[in-house]
Amino acid sequence: MNKRQIHGLAGFDMNQRLPSEDARQCTMPALFLHGGNDSLIHISHMEAVFDNYSGDKTKMEIQGNHNTARAAHVYKKIATYV
Repeated sequence: MNKRQIHGLAGFDMNQRLPSEDARQCTMPALFLHGGNDSLIHISHMEAVFDNYSGDKTKMEIQGNHNTARAAHVYKKIATYV
């Protein structure tokens, strides 16, 4: 998806959002995962969103990078949130 498609579907410009601030309004239980070798999303971004998240939350640092296949125990944990 490109920026224009996202704007059309979501009704806002994604570059005008601050996920760490928007997280203050979120209350659903959430699982935050971060690959220890992720070079796409820095862990500080995940930490900022996690710290401001208002709902019940769990944080897991997992092996690999952004696109690494995950171990079975990670998928089991994810399934408890779906």
